[in-house]
Amino acid sequence: MYLKSLFLVVFGITALSSTVSAQCKFDLKIGAKIPAKCLPKKSEEQKYIATHPSQFRPSIEQKIDGVKYTVAFDEKTRRIKYIHTVDRAFRTVNGLQVLSQIKVTEEQITDGFGGWYNFAGQTPDGWDIIVASPLLPGDGKKSDWKKDEVKTMTIGGFKKGGN
Repeated sequence: MYLKSLFLVVFGITALSSTVSAQCKFDLKIGAKIPAKCLPKKSEEQKYIATHPSQFRPSIEQKIDGVKYTVAFDEKTRRIKYIHTVDRAFRTVNGLQVLSQIKVTEEQITDGFGGWYNFAGQTPDGWDIIVASPLLPGDGKKSDWKKDEVKTMTIGGFKKGGN
């Protein structure tokens, strides 16, 4: 069940944008400004990604240090609002990566973005850890976790920012 949910999350995010913008350098931080040269040319189609249930933002895919990121930004200011990766080459400062197994308690699992994601906390470098849903289909309640039980979950991706 968890792996199926994880696959759907990873597949859905990956399908939202499929091209990598021309290589250019910019600071990969929330609030940093993306240089105009890194954006699609007027003749190219601008891609959009949902960064919140009620918010679509223009986005680019950018490969930085061998890792592919989806970067969403404010259309007027070009300031980064959201960063997401499902690239297995990505590593957090504590060594986590997509498909790593982590131990979590039910209390660590939080729903985000109206149920689009489930998170298992944040890494020391500020990345939200995306995991497969611990919810049972249709009932909206957490699954059969026992008090203080620790389960192993699979990481499906990482994100920073949002709306």
